[in-house]
Amino acid sequence: MLREDSVSYTFLKIEKTGDFQEIVLNHPVKRNALSLEMISELLAALATKESKNALGIIISAAGPVFSSGHDFSDMIGQDLDTMRDLMHACAHLMQTLQSLPQPVLAKVQGPAIAAGCQLALSCDLVVASENALFRTPGGSAGWFCFTPMVALTTTPTQAAAILLPILCVMDIVGVIAYRKTWDPVNMRILVPGALIGILLGTATFRFLDESLIRLLIGALAVGFVLQHWLEREPSSEPAGSSVPAFSLANLARPGVRGGAT
Repeated sequence: MLREDSVSYTFLKIEKTGDFQEIVLNHPVKRNALSLEMISELLAALATKESKNALGIIISAAGPVFSSGHDFSDMIGQDLDTMRDLMHACAHLMQTLQSLPQPVLAKVQGPAIAAGCQLALSCDLVVASENALFRTPGGSAGWFCFTPMVALTTTPTQAAAILLPILCVMDIVGVIAYRKTWDPVNMRILVPGALIGILLGTATFRFLDESLIRLLIGALAVGFVLQHWLEREPSSEPAGSSVPAFSLANLARPGVRGGAT
């Protein structure tokens, strides 16, 4: 068990690499199953001074399996209150990982199943080996664990935080590629619009509810589809023709493979 000095662990191993703290799931005999004891040790390890002062935290595992999920031996014969406490402890662990100020990386070397998959995907980044496997649900005990599915999705704010740097790099590459072919008329429209959009987004994004962001994203998507539908030109092809006339003519030319002879 975890000692009161928070130095020695039963189910974990702590490794320090420079300014980074690595927390290793170290119970390969049980496939690093997330027992209540291991969950408690993970929470304690994340709360230590060393973890708080680290530039980043790495979650890894010993043995061939990253984590097989919940330890079913914690559940056999337990009453509702005990099961509820176990689920609350697991949820608290996942929420703690997402609330840490430092980046948290999961180093997955093998199967990450059910709650083990949730543990990996609750980190900010996942680095997976060729032997890694992500799966929900876990065992075949006749019940489905829905909670790990939450970690398979991301909030609009997290998605924007991930995509924004990528989009900025794409814009920079586009500007460099077309730097000699820019149009002053278009630039007079695009630059002020971009600056206004950036300022409005910066000023209001943190105050918007996630459900409202989802609604705005959906409205924009519908708007683009309607715009494309309204601006499309009527087809000039003959009725009943599925290919342009010139294509039919080309197919009919002698010597063309598949054409008429």
